[in-house]
Amino acid sequence: MESCQEEKDDPNGSLDKIAGAIANAVIEELKAAVVTGTCPPNGGPLTLGKIT
Repeated sequence: MESCQEEKDDPNGSLDKIAGAIANAVIEELKAAVVTGTCPPNGGPLTLGKIT
């Protein structure tokens, strides 16, 4: 964010860089998430789901 803050020639490029960095951080957190729950034996939606 500090390098984008100093941008003078391409403010839209800075916005793209910040948005990309935030998106990458969110994706990495989602990849690290663990989902647990119970599925019915005959199939069906997950119940008692929990994300940690």
